[in-house]
Amino acid sequence: MKKIDIVPHSACTGCSACYNICPPRAIHMAEESNGFAYPQIDSTCIDCGLCAKICPALSEHKKEADKEVKSYAVWANDELREIAGSGGVFPCLAEYIAEQGGVVYGAAFDEDFRGVSHIAVEKKEELVKTYKSKYLQSKIGEIYQDVKKKAEANIPILFSGTPCQVAGLKAYLNGKQYEYLYTVDILCHGTPSPMAYQKFLDEVCPDKEIKKVDFRDKKYGWGKLLAIEFTDGTIHYDYHNGHFFNAFLPGLSMMEACFHCKYANSNRVGDITLGDFWGVSQFKARWDDKRGTSLVLCNSPKGKELFGKIFSKIRCMEEVPLKTVLDISEKANGAIIRPTWEPENHQCFFKHLAKGDSFSKSLRYAEKAIMDVGILGWWIETPYSNYGSTLTSYALYRYLSDEGYSVTVVSPPDFDRKDAGKFNLENRYRMTAKYSPERMHELNQYIDTFIVGSDVLWYYEAFISSGYTFLLDFVDDTKKKISYSTSFGNTETFFPESEIGKAGSLMQRFDRVAVREFEGVEVCKNKFNVEATQVLDPVFLTDSRHWAEFARRAYRKTEGKFLFAYMLDPTPEKAEALQNLARKKNLRLVSVTDKQFNPEEKVNILRNYGILEKATIYELIYHMKNAEFIVTDSYHGLCFSLVFRRNYIVLVNRQRGGSRFDTLAELFDIGGRFAESVKEVMENTNLHEPVDYSVLSSDIERETERCKKWLLEAIEMKK
Repeated sequence: MKKIDIVPHSACTGCSACYNICPPRAIHMAEESNGFAYPQIDSTCIDCGLCAKICPALSEHKKEADKEVKSYAVWANDELREIAGSGGVFPCLAEYIAEQGGVVYGAAFDEDFRGVSHIAVEKKEELVKTYKSKYLQSKIGEIYQDVKKKAEANIPILFSGTPCQVAGLKAYLNGKQYEYLYTVDILCHGTPSPMAYQKFLDEVCPDKEIKKVDFRDKKYGWGKLLAIEFTDGTIHYDYHNGHFFNAFLPGLSMMEACFHCKYANSNRVGDITLGDFWGVSQFKARWDDKRGTSLVLCNSPKGKELFGKIFSKIRCMEEVPLKTVLDISEKANGAIIRPTWEPENHQCFFKHLAKGDSFSKSLRYAEKAIMDVGILGWWIETPYSNYGSTLTSYALYRYLSDEGYSVTVVSPPDFDRKDAGKFNLENRYRMTAKYSPERMHELNQYIDTFIVGSDVLWYYEAFISSGYTFLLDFVDDTKKKISYSTSFGNTETFFPESEIGKAGSLMQRFDRVAVREFEGVEVCKNKFNVEATQVLDPVFLTDSRHWAEFARRAYRKTEGKFLFAYMLDPTPEKAEALQNLARKKNLRLVSVTDKQFNPEEKVNILRNYGILEKATIYELIYHMKNAEFIVTDSYHGLCFSLVFRRNYIVLVNRQRGGSRFDTLAELFDIGGRFAESVKEVMENTNLHEPVDYSVLSSDIERETERCKKWLLEAIEMKK
């Protein structure tokens, strides 16, 4: 039986419907390291499946066919506008329900103002607790159960909350309609973390007792002003560009599910939707008097009925065509158009909070002013020149970003910034500005840990053209220096003896060193007196969803079954052998080469052998991921064959350095898939058989976890 533990955090809003419905009370809402409460199932679960059955995240949010939405700009009377966040409509609705002897359910601050919970209010004088915005995840508790009891007793009820909370209540009620139950959902930008808010309080008022918190103080009119009043009479103001809002408005402090919200559109879940009518002056200038204007959407007949009951409390109201509302909202009120976009450093913000950093420090890192990690990789003038270097640097960047670090790629000093920017993969990662060699040291102001990685970076020709950038000669001793999966390349051409001492002294400044090949471990030890660890290329570390996204973005996609040849150094003999093997396997031949050396010559060799000229990064990954069989002389061709669990043959490219292939052969016992000649590709029929991944997959996973652990420990270790 399905249970709510199948719901990922990217979909779970913590609405608490499952908590309320569970018959044996086997579910509790547990706060995780990011401060948000998610359902946890204990051993008393009876596997009834009710939690999954009613979970809003597991059901589609459908639009009612006959739903006609009416939208309005509204001001309540001045007294109610003053105590409300926008135009004062919610106090009108709440007072009406209370006057009918009903109950209002809404979000209120806890007694110490360090959290927010949903409460039930029956007395009119206590309704003010539920007024104004509280930009935190509200604890629902057992409120849904209380709502149901009172609804069954025909007591008038107004339930207000975020759209996901209204959806949670409706799911708990299992679609049953109650005549006197009215629901209000708010135009929600997203739910900030209670833990982040508490860290903020710890920083701005560590030794003071809080008397009142107002996220929408109107001291300077309608806007965003957080005011914290203390019992000693002092007040702390955090303006719309202050720390709290700088984390909230871009989404840094939000719940992950908010970025995938199914309710952030004009198909609303409540009978009435309330929010600030930001941009209302674009409709009519007179509506923005700087004291607050409400946007009201009446989404159901019940909503229209309830709205009609409060006209006596309304000072001014005007119907606004929904299309006009949506057009204005495109720039001014995004919550009715789409979810908030997830910022790049969302996880970085929470990672710093979780490890004990202050709110302001966590925000400073997440806002990109300071980076946890700067990566130095090998950059060629165009992304078609060296796919492997591009992908390995992207993979390292993406893995560390997914782990919650703020990451940037350092532009090497000898390359033009425009060319380096081409590797931006359509803004999929961040790069530093170009610095001259004399100014590279300025990066120490912005980066905590420098990582050299990955690919062939430590060979003498690179140092001739780039200086000792790849040995971090510009990095201060106070900064952490790490090498990950760096390679010496073909060690037959190595550092001259005159340079060994200088290179060794720089390498000995590194805090941790990991290289790609076993041979590199010996070179570090024997040539430079440095202890090194062998690790996998970063393409093994990156979550598969990123490669799936790359494949999705490919423009040219070969359909059906095909043999894919990724050849860095094609020859006529190789091309003919590929064609024969493809025919033998009854597969279409598709081939790709790079442009690093003799590009025109290589393209001409493969022109009649299914070549995709100027293949994009996305097209390369698509074909590696979907090939029936792969033949490659590329080290990264081998890596991706293993990552995607493809059938493959490696034509070992010893000219470019055989150690890289031999290391993977030793790690995974795959030397039997290697051919040393074109003749062997055709004549060794064992190479043509499918790859047995029954043991190999677990070996790859084991080594991947080892390397992830090494890298994260290296970053987190004390300097």
